[in-house]
Amino acid sequence: MKIINHTRWRTADIKALATRVAAEELNPGQLRHITIEVFTQGANDANRDRYVRRVGSVLGTGLVFNYFTLKLPAVDPTMLRQGFRPGWDRAYVGVQLAHEMAECRGKKHKDMKGCSRYGYRVRGGARYGAHWEEALKDLPLRWDPPVKVERIPPTVEQKQAAKASEGQKRLEHARRMVATWQKRRKLTDTYLKKWTRRLRALERHHSPQKEVA
Repeated sequence: MKIINHTRWRTADIKALATRVAAEELNPGQLRHITIEVFTQGANDANRDRYVRRVGSVLGTGLVFNYFTLKLPAVDPTMLRQGFRPGWDRAYVGVQLAHEMAECRGKKHKDMKGCSRYGYRVRGGARYGAHWEEALKDLPLRWDPPVKVERIPPTVEQKQAAKASEGQKRLEHARRMVATWQKRRKLTDTYLKKWTRRLRALERHHSPQKEVA
């Protein structure tokens, strides 16, 4: 199994969850052919790695597809709005993984309807994701918050040095531009003289007086 993780959720935790779900959803040996690319919800999928865009049957494995995407929230579940039911994180991921792995084996949506483990609500039956909430309860799904870098304001000496360095860069740039345009002016004068002489020669050769004579 290959996991391409574009989120702050820990890859090792996602891999452990996928391995546990695959033990029920895939046949032995199929998991190592699967590629999972993880995005945050609402992310643009245009940045998918090009080489995993190929999907199709993997000969000799019984898989119809060997690639799918997994969507996770962009923030720690503890930061989500109040009222989100407990156990949402593992149960929700379990439902997504089971649904996609079933499709990799060739199952259609009509084949999965009526089973809450694939994301379909059953009237009078188990609630959404209840199976995976129990099956994955011992596996963590952790989120690494962004590291906040403490900015140290520059000292007076550092500001003066930076200002002097910037002034020196501007001075050197101005000198280079003057030299460049002096060279261009000389080249322009040369071409102007050349074409002026050629114009005069052509005017003498094609003058009306010469044609009349």
